[in-house]
Amino acid sequence: MTQVSVQRPAGRTAWWPATQPWLSTVLRLALAVIWILAAWPKVTDLDNNIRSVRAYELGIPDTLVQVIGIGQPFLELVLGLLLIVGLGVRLMSAASALLFVISSSASSRSGSGACGSTAAASPPAGSWPPASTRSTRSRSPGTSVSSRSLSCW
Repeated sequence: MTQVSVQRPAGRTAWWPATQPWLSTVLRLALAVIWILAAWPKVTDLDNNIRSVRAYELGIPDTLVQVIGIGQPFLELVLGLLLIVGLGVRLMSAASALLFVISSSASSRSGSGACGSTAAASPPAGSWPPASTRSTRSRSPGTSVSSRSLSCW
């Protein structure tokens, strides 16, 4: 049997094998930072997070809404911390993808206008922008703001 040798074209280097470990580490750490930054405001204000979950109007019992509202931020925080440490990276990445899909699905199905798990059911007093400017009408000719983006306030 003859052995075939494959040569790379001149000038081409093997950049991917050298780059891939660094790129995957940077992306893993970026995902970890996203999880931690998303979790921290929820962990510090669990009541607001419960109201946010309730605003999705998922049709589940209130007890389960409270369990999700309390558990979700801690799950996000644990995902972020484990991704930083590097424990169970593939499992944590799969859990991250699953959590993204679940929250995206809940957001698209809810119809409640909630724009994410950090959105409060009602805006806090003195929030920005003032209530008088929260409108879905055009601000000036050719400029409009979608109702979806305004439902976050």
